[in-house]
Amino acid sequence: MVLTLYFLFVMVAAIGLPFWLGWSGTVFVLGALAVGLAGWSVSGLVRGGRPRFEDVRSRAWILPLLLLFAFMGLQSLNPSHVYVASTGTLVPVTHWAWLPQTVDAGATRMAVLLLIGYALAFWLAREVSVHRHAIMFFMISQVACGALMALEVLAQRTQAPGGAFYPLTGLFVSPNQYAAYANLLLPVCLALARHFQVSAERRMASSHPGYLFLFLSILLELSIFLSGSRAGILVSFIMIGGFLLVEWVAFPVNKRFEIGLGVLVLLGVGVVASLMVDPGIVQKLIAWWKVALGGVEVNVLTRWEALGGVIQLFQDRWVAGSGVGTFAEVFPYYQSPEVAGFFRHAHNEYLQILAEFGVIGSLLLGSSLVLMWVFPANRRHAGFELGRRGRASLLLALGGLALHSLVDFPLRAPVIGFLAAAFMGVGGGWSFRRKADDQEAS
Repeated sequence: MVLTLYFLFVMVAAIGLPFWLGWSGTVFVLGALAVGLAGWSVSGLVRGGRPRFEDVRSRAWILPLLLLFAFMGLQSLNPSHVYVASTGTLVPVTHWAWLPQTVDAGATRMAVLLLIGYALAFWLAREVSVHRHAIMFFMISQVACGALMALEVLAQRTQAPGGAFYPLTGLFVSPNQYAAYANLLLPVCLALARHFQVSAERRMASSHPGYLFLFLSILLELSIFLSGSRAGILVSFIMIGGFLLVEWVAFPVNKRFEIGLGVLVLLGVGVVASLMVDPGIVQKLIAWWKVALGGVEVNVLTRWEALGGVIQLFQDRWVAGSGVGTFAEVFPYYQSPEVAGFFRHAHNEYLQILAEFGVIGSLLLGSSLVLMWVFPANRRHAGFELGRRGRASLLLALGGLALHSLVDFPLRAPVIGFLAAAFMGVGGGWSFRRKADDQEAS
């Protein structure tokens, strides 16, 4: 129970500290996660528990992840260039050409630290998830934080351009990253609403917390709409449709008409409420998009043109990549003169991973992620309040993030990365052996 409360505290802190303290806040969260995992390990040794075969198998993801960190460590220790910040140039230096290398050792070390933080968030969430009520507390706390930020977005978007908070979307500088964050929480919030509704029906209760979570789902959808993120709005609609599909396929005993009507109401109320908040919201969104497209966030066509340079970078360094976290330093050498603007990240997470990690690093990363989800942490804890609905909602959330990553770089924001890693840990942390458990949980 102590570990669960500690984990909840750290994950809530992970939402604000990276914004308020910058890189120092991210490192603090990383250290807090490491302390929590160390405490869990010590308590396990004190209890004298012995790992079972299924526990060893559930940790199969550790091997490719350790190999990945070793690979990135070699990159950081074998720089092929030194980045000169004053001139924005890369100066070649002596290095081992046959070993993995990076064009900027400092940037790679910072990226390695961030990835270690993501791995710790995953691991701690995975160990906490074996407790029956820990996941429910975690989901509710994250949805509550997301609802508070959605209210902040509503306050920001009702301001005229040039207001004190107008450049921000929640705590995010980029509206696309806020939309990716809110989309992570949207299917979880819908699952909580549906779970409490089904539980109330079984108890024949007329009121239940599901109405509150349905309202929070509307609030999240409204904030995504007000963010002006076109990809975020599209992904949110896809996930709502996916949630409806899951309900129809996986839970045939539920009232399908009621579910479909609820989703339609959710979509309709979101649009109508946004117009009631501000009748000129459409014009403001158009103005917001123009402002966003006029700076670093260049137009969509230019983004697609820039991907040609990313592909060329991958072709030149396809085996071991340019070095994790070095895209901003190396891309100007591949950027076409016809492509305007400065690109700190490629607007495609997958191509940037290929360019920075190369084939070797990408395969190690991909195999770790697959093993993280496939093998549950503990098969003994089969029962869970949200059941299959909860796991499906996490899969929808991560799928929406993966879809958004095709046109943006959400995982480069520590807040999103920590939450996505925790969702991976929770979603891959439990499994079901008996249909009775599923029916009881759903």
